[in-house]
Amino acid sequence: MIIYLAGLQSIPTDLYEAADIDGANWWQKITKVTIPNLMPFVLIVSIMSSIAAMKVFEEIYIMTGGGPLHSSETLVFYIYTEAFDRLNMGYASAAGVILFLLTLILSAINIKTMGKDNTA
Repeated sequence: MIIYLAGLQSIPTDLYEAADIDGANWWQKITKVTIPNLMPFVLIVSIMSSIAAMKVFEEIYIMTGGGPLHSSETLVFYIYTEAFDRLNMGYASAAGVILFLLTLILSAINIKTMGKDNTA
């Protein structure tokens, strides 16, 4: 929420004044000025949220311990159990690399889809 607020405050008021001069109504100001200028902040928030979703661990460890028959296990929880319960450091390291690659691919997709230049 703070990131969105910073994004809203970073939009220059000159753009809204120019829209007023051009006769834009409030909906046109939102769709043509506010949302395009907020897109970089939406991109940052979506990347941070997807990374946070990928590294869920504490809730699963405390509440279910991996769930009945590994049903609530995540990749981070799998890395933990392989490394510290089964002492398979090689598997844990490989899973860590896979987690890194998944996060990198997800971030690249976010940047590719949302990082387009909308000024055309």
